[in-house]
Amino acid sequence: LEMLCMLSGALHVLELGAAIGYSTLFLARAMRRSGGCMASVDMNPQHCAVARETLAHAGLSPWGSVVCADARCLPLDDGGFDFLFLDV
Repeated sequence: LEMLCMLSGALHVLELGAAIGYSTLFLARAMRRSGGCMASVDMNPQHCAVARETLAHAGLSPWGSVVCADARCLPLDDGGFDFLFLDV
């Protein structure tokens, strides 16, 4: 996943479905290397808490964030992300 993200040249990544943050780690690592940023969205508060801890423990919080919300209700502007990973 990290390689795919890197090869795409993405700088703004959206992940839908954080769970424990495993795939979030790979996306955040890609963003660390490229200088971009990523956001992972999950509706489950427990998943969000664990995913945030996972990012922090790996030292990747500066390149990734976890948003606890229903992705259908987020105010996303046009062209806001250039890589999308559906992990739901």
